[in-house]
Amino acid sequence: MQKDWLALSAMFKDRDDVVIAELEAAKHKSLASKYGVRGFPTLKLFTKQDKSGDLGYKGRRNAKSMKKFVLSKISTH
Repeated sequence: MQKDWLALSAMFKDRDDVVIAELEAAKHKSLASKYGVRGFPTLKLFTKQDKSGDLGYKGRRNAKSMKKFVLSKISTH
């Protein structure tokens, strides 16, 4: 799974409108709880218009699927 997360990050490395970030939920329990992180990995999307993170990802946990999700969301925002 880590390799897919790193691959996703690499796919967007040249874009200034997308940031792929990782949060160590065990170390930041209150933040993880605030955004409903219960399982790992959890992908949340925050846009300039929507800071809630509620555009939660429920698809496959591979780089290709996650990239498709991110691209679909940023094209609508």
